[in-house]
Amino acid sequence: IASLTGYFMSHGVSDQALASHKAIVAVAASLRKQANIMAFSDTFFLIGIALIIALSSSLILKKPAHLSGGAAH
Repeated sequence: IASLTGYFMSHGVSDQALASHKAIVAVAASLRKQANIMAFSDTFFLIGIALIIALSSSLILKKPAHLSGGAAH
């Protein structure tokens, strides 16, 4: 936070409180972006696991018995 505050102070923000606020907002935005990426990754992983389970369970199922055709109309 201190280094970002210094960065904002050296780039035109004259008030230290405003520079500190901008630094906190910048860190929060970075954290939010990283959290969204991690959430997407976790969701993709869970969907992949669900598909693997569905595929393996479909391979275990028995094939249906052959049914005779219905009566002709």
